[in-house]
Amino acid sequence: MKKLIRNLFILSILLLGLMNMSSKAASLNLIIDGNNVTRNASPIVKNRRTLVPLRFIGEALGKEVQWNNDEKSVTVSDSSNSFKLYIDSKIIDNSDGSLKFTDASPCIVNRKTYLPLRAIAELMNIGVGYDKATSTVTIDSNNFDTVSPSTTIVGLVPNQTISTKMNFNFITSKNFAKAKLLLLNDKNEGYIQDVKTSAAETLEFIPSLKDEGSKKLVLALYDEKGRVIDAAGAKINLNVLPRVTYSGVENGGFVQDELKITPDINFIASKMKATVTNLTTGKTETKDNLDPEGEFLFKPSYLDAGSYSIMLSAFDELGNEHFGETKTFTMSINPYLNITGVPKDGIIAGQVTLNAQRNFDVMRTDYVLRDPVTGAEEVVESKSYGACKFFPNIKNAGQKEVFVRCIDASGKTMESEHKLVMIKGDSKLLLQGVAPGSIIHKYIDLNAVANVGVNSVNYYIKNLRTGKSKTIAENVPYGEKYRYNVSAEDEGENEIYATGNQIDAFIKGESIKFRIYTGKIYTKQPLMAKDKFLDYTKKVARREFLRTDLSGAITTAQAILESGWGQSVPVDKYTGKFSNNLFGIKGSSSNGSVTITTSEVYNNVKVTIDDKFRAYKSADESFTDHTELFFAKKWYTPFRKVMFSDQRGVYAIKRCGYATDPKYPAKLKAIIDKYNLKELDKVNL
Repeated sequence: MKKLIRNLFILSILLLGLMNMSSKAASLNLIIDGNNVTRNASPIVKNRRTLVPLRFIGEALGKEVQWNNDEKSVTVSDSSNSFKLYIDSKIIDNSDGSLKFTDASPCIVNRKTYLPLRAIAELMNIGVGYDKATSTVTIDSNNFDTVSPSTTIVGLVPNQTISTKMNFNFITSKNFAKAKLLLLNDKNEGYIQDVKTSAAETLEFIPSLKDEGSKKLVLALYDEKGRVIDAAGAKINLNVLPRVTYSGVENGGFVQDELKITPDINFIASKMKATVTNLTTGKTETKDNLDPEGEFLFKPSYLDAGSYSIMLSAFDELGNEHFGETKTFTMSINPYLNITGVPKDGIIAGQVTLNAQRNFDVMRTDYVLRDPVTGAEEVVESKSYGACKFFPNIKNAGQKEVFVRCIDASGKTMESEHKLVMIKGDSKLLLQGVAPGSIIHKYIDLNAVANVGVNSVNYYIKNLRTGKSKTIAENVPYGEKYRYNVSAEDEGENEIYATGNQIDAFIKGESIKFRIYTGKIYTKQPLMAKDKFLDYTKKVARREFLRTDLSGAITTAQAILESGWGQSVPVDKYTGKFSNNLFGIKGSSSNGSVTITTSEVYNNVKVTIDDKFRAYKSADESFTDHTELFFAKKWYTPFRKVMFSDQRGVYAIKRCGYATDPKYPAKLKAIIDKYNLKELDKVNL
């Protein structure tokens, strides 16, 4: 073997020194089994590799060579074995089910199929020698040293039948940037199954039922420039035996308070469904379109404790439903009641919204203050259910306990934890409808709330540009909203405040600075004609996939969904500056930012404000930045592990917090399937 490798290396060095193909043909002699075939063989150099005509070499060695024009393939065979190769493909099929990698693809030159000399030597079990003095390559069909593969998938054997998900380790002598596990068809086209960056990592293969049949499982190693430097693999037969299992409860087991199910599905699932039945009442609850790799949480009311059954099912990519084991279990549930809305620092200095978190239905909910010294209680608000807006006054001031007391459907009374707070009951009048930094274009719906008795409200405004002050409205009945229509004379920075009229006094509220703008407001604009957007997006998304392995199908679907087919792209609301921002990413980028309207909550009321969104010099940059976002943030790690797969990725991206819409995965997948976007993720060797 060392002799063969040494001779091939010497031959390669010689050929690299040659200037062109014609000089190569003139200087290199080729001897096959003692016969000088230089004139007919016409060896060439392409991409720094020595290539020889496959048919000529094969037939000279007694092989049968067959060309398939439809497949653009060549099959070379004799009585004992055969191999098949495809033009421009680096994977060669052996008749025993093993696969051979060649770093230079077979090609057609002058209607002849050429293949690297080294690959021919290994495929045909022939020896190769080189005589430097005479520039002669000698091929000897009776002398061959076996070459050990540089890369091996441990545990994978040719023609293996795979019926479930599997893990593989691999061994390689190559330095690589990425190791990609690929599932390929007969033409060496297919999709990524897993990506690793170290040989110490384990490859995961989860089969899909739509891929059943004869396939090739290939590990391809890539350098930092994305070039394939080595590959190994074998033909396999996919015959998936679907299995849906889950952990979190055992059949006949016991569950306390909440059921947390973790699925374990041995095939690529398009969605999962959970069916939970209360065996005492017969009530069944079904949750559909669940994440096949996410957790399922079931938290019933404590009044529903008792015997249950659960069954998990998963749908394959062909739409078939596969059922897991039905498990029965006993559930014991302690009542849970908690009060929320209490500031973390324990200081209530203004209006807060209190709420009751509970796991049972109620007939009455009381929000209560309690004096920790005297035990005296005050019910702030009593209602059947819902939140309480608590605005303490001077009577509530001091150290208090705040809690919620509920009466459940059976008549039982329960209390939450008593939280110790310091209440500041200073007299206050809060202005609602505008917030610091707000931008008002047409009108403001004003309102005022106080923690003291107020009969009516007055509103005042001062233009900070002109220094002019004026009364907006006087004696507006307390509790009524007042709409103020702004005018051109209000343009610029303003300050607004309210006063509350009491029986024998008045109270002044806070002053809020904001801006009034009555000029033209620019709205979202199209990037291009709608009928051109799909083709454009597919091209750029494919580029990003080839660069990073981020599914082009997912990227394209996101661009379509989030930009309304490129027809709703943010622009600066004041200048009309176009952002090229297709994914709604906030901040600043290569072309600065644009200002658009968003919202926030101030004084317990939703108000509009301005915010900055990234602007790019081109829409192409928006795609690149969108890709980099997933690599920059650590919380996207679970998504990065499967981002090459459209089916697994649409759930993982939601699981990582990219979107809050529970239907987001289904919306993306519907677009992917309708427009056959999975083709954007196809790879070939």
